[in-house]
Amino acid sequence: MRGGWLRFGPPLAVLVIYLAALAPWFLGDAEAYRRTAGALVPEAFGFPFLDTHVVLAWAECAARGVDVYATNPCDALGRTLAQSPLWLRLGHLDVTTAWTDIAGLFVGLTFVLALFLLPPARGTGPALVLLVAFCSPAVAYGLERANTDLLMFAAVVGGAVLARRWVGYGLILLAGLLKFYPLAALVILARERQARVVASGLAIAAVLAVFVAVYAADLARLSVVTGHWYGSNFGAICLVEGLPALWPGQPLLARVVIWAFGALALCGAWMMYRRASADTALAALPGRERAVLMASASVAMGSFCVLLNGGYRAIFLLPVVAVLARLGRGYATIITLALFALWALLLPHVRAPFAFDTALLLSWLLAQAVWWALAGTLAGLLLAMLQREWAAGKPA
Repeated sequence: MRGGWLRFGPPLAVLVIYLAALAPWFLGDAEAYRRTAGALVPEAFGFPFLDTHVVLAWAECAARGVDVYATNPCDALGRTLAQSPLWLRLGHLDVTTAWTDIAGLFVGLTFVLALFLLPPARGTGPALVLLVAFCSPAVAYGLERANTDLLMFAAVVGGAVLARRWVGYGLILLAGLLKFYPLAALVILARERQARVVASGLAIAAVLAVFVAVYAADLARLSVVTGHWYGSNFGAICLVEGLPALWPGQPLLARVVIWAFGALALCGAWMMYRRASADTALAALPGRERAVLMASASVAMGSFCVLLNGGYRAIFLLPVVAVLARLGRGYATIITLALFALWALLLPHVRAPFAFDTALLLSWLLAQAVWWALAGTLAGLLLAMLQREWAAGKPA
């Protein structure tokens, strides 16, 4: 019984809460659903699965001949295409926004099932840590919106643990073609022999080259989300561009703070690199756990460095917590930072450059500091793991 709790308790709790929260909607009580969703997700929308809705809207309007790069009357918020043009191929299946409920439920359940693939906890304490992570606002937000990041999470985790590695790489590549950033998970190619790394790299490059050649005009027209540096979003750009916008009359102070945060990230990277390089328990991780940790750390760190991310993308920290929680207290700092990032949606947020007070500004700066420190520690961890893979001297 205890072993079952440790293995299945945290993801099963997510499944139960998820289905219970959705039950009023599927039973026809929209008001009860809105009350429940509003209690669980501060930014809950009026109906569930808003982000699955927009994908279906892109496909539906494109099938009608609407230029979804310029306008999107099929979407409740009129959002134009901001993801891969491959999503438009769903139009060939005659999908419409009427599919939102069933498609959104599929997205959510796929994510929850992927949680069962993560390594189980070793002991009650780590199991409680996983429960706190799995039931975090970032997870709730992603499930409420049924954002396609949930599918990307399932693809990355599934791709890392599949016994047939070439299938796993193909799954991650497909995710990358659909939303680009999951390509960072292909860092797990480092576990292969040199010849296979080269062959796989060439094959992946060929697929990406064909994709870019076919869709070059479409890719150039994708909507670019910018200016949303506050609220629940995260990424280095939030501080780099958001702080000067908050302090337009103090550019020097803004630069000093940005450089200080950069130094914090570098210190975190160096300290974690030294810790991970000397850790025999980390080196002894089973291959699948090592692959899941490398893939998720690479995606989380890479997304922070180059993208403006919705708060739900913090779900890629879940595998980091799941694996490191099995290694004892040596990784308590990075686990604590990850838990903070997963729960940061509950912080009071700066909503615009002109609407904040000292408490809001400090809470926003605290969230930024956590993410910069976390990105640095993830980079140090990933570098140590890659160095160990390369030092293994896999023959060609």
